[in-house]
Amino acid sequence: MLSKVSQIATEYSGLRKKLLEIMWVQYTTGLDLGVTAGYAAEHALLSNKENFKFICDALEKDLSDEDRRRVEIFHREFREYHLSDRANELRKKIDEMETRLSDILNKNRIEFEGRELSSIDWSKLVTESEDREARKRAYLARRGINKKLFDAGFLTLLELRKEFAAAAGAADFVSFQLVKSELTPVIFDNWKAECRSRSGVYQARQRALAEKYLGTSELEPWDVEFLKNKLCVHNKAYVEIADFMKPMSKVFSAYGFDISRSNITFDVFPRKNKSEWGFNFPMEMGRDSRVLANVDNRFSSYWVLLHETAHGVHFLGLNPEDRLLNMGVSGIVAEGFANFFGDLAYSREFLSEVFVGMNESGDGSKIESIHSAFREVKRLDDLRAMGSMATTIFDQELYRKDLRTLDDIHELKWSIDRDLLGEEPYADEPLWAHLIHHTTTPIYLHNYFLGDVMCENMKDVFLRRTGATADSRPLEFGAFWKEKVLAPSGRYPFLELYEKVCEEPLRISRYLDRCLGES
Repeated sequence: MLSKVSQIATEYSGLRKKLLEIMWVQYTTGLDLGVTAGYAAEHALLSNKENFKFICDALEKDLSDEDRRRVEIFHREFREYHLSDRANELRKKIDEMETRLSDILNKNRIEFEGRELSSIDWSKLVTESEDREARKRAYLARRGINKKLFDAGFLTLLELRKEFAAAAGAADFVSFQLVKSELTPVIFDNWKAECRSRSGVYQARQRALAEKYLGTSELEPWDVEFLKNKLCVHNKAYVEIADFMKPMSKVFSAYGFDISRSNITFDVFPRKNKSEWGFNFPMEMGRDSRVLANVDNRFSSYWVLLHETAHGVHFLGLNPEDRLLNMGVSGIVAEGFANFFGDLAYSREFLSEVFVGMNESGDGSKIESIHSAFREVKRLDDLRAMGSMATTIFDQELYRKDLRTLDDIHELKWSIDRDLLGEEPYADEPLWAHLIHHTTTPIYLHNYFLGDVMCENMKDVFLRRTGATADSRPLEFGAFWKEKVLAPSGRYPFLELYEKVCEEPLRISRYLDRCLGES
């Protein structure tokens, strides 16, 4: 019986690989070589009643704990295709709409004062211009995608997802997605209260930074990335980004991961019709991983390269033959590991690798000064965790509110920011649609925040067990990642894995206090 389930899993993995290859072409070139047909082939297998019966029958057998876990993971993947004909029809429409809207997002370029800007051109204006009004105009220009996406059917996509959740018997689409990810909406019940109780401190910290570094009373969205360069001028320093593998290999190697032997394909420079986001495409777990990014010769480009490469390291480290357990890997684990390595861009060791030999930087005292400045950048990133929580709530509330117009979406965004962060509207409409997750991976944004919570608590556990910090004994901490988190990451639902690793139930209060400098 399990051999038949394994056979179906092999077939499914083959179809998934073909679909990802087609999507890789679409995201890197803008060419659609059959994304819709790829989805259709995958869905034909998942909706096959005979296949589903084999999986259901396997669940009735006397199985080991790991085999039961494997079958349960696959059953969860299949069951939403066996709800009703109406649900299957809705699924097809959702996939078609997602493909169309993601193509608009990927090909979109910002129109600013008679020019077409790439994301890199836009970033330079927002992060480097000393003219605050110019930064504001550039920042707000990115809102053009709001109406483009809305006019193309974003609200229809929301309604299709809501209707699908109802056909699946879920309370709403948010609940459906969270249950599918082996989470529960209960874990978000206190998020609003946690934010509200800290909004005063959050605002005070932001005002203090604005007054000290910008000479203004408020830190506006078009100030945040610019402020990073004020905190540390090396954040915008020129680097030979084409040589990115050398310093990245060193930092991964320090933690026991050899990326020089990993089968990771990189496509990192921008061009027309290429998606301007950063992605990792796990073409085949344990065998083939691809990184899409858009970088220039500024040090700040390293964060996304480290983050996406870490996804590749994680996925390539999985057993390619254990396809079913691999399907059970939590997005929280994946994003936590990737964020951990992204943040190592600010580490003393990585900075030494990048800046040694650049005139100003050879001696240890200079590196220490650079490292100290980047610690301030990291503190600003941590402070903005509150904003990440508010964006996550907005992503969820899109499915819990009756939205009929573009203005309804804008008012929802403003009301959440006002309620949770104490922020008043900064313009006539907010920037939101550029965030591709709302379109292609809904109810996913919590993975980044909760991944960071997991990482910080892992460091605490490591310190308690060894008496050393993670960065002082990186090989041991890398081994901790491998043995306790990455290797079993598909074997347990996230909340169970979290308690095994962090030795306590999931809580966010202590992490938030750290981000705000309260502990």
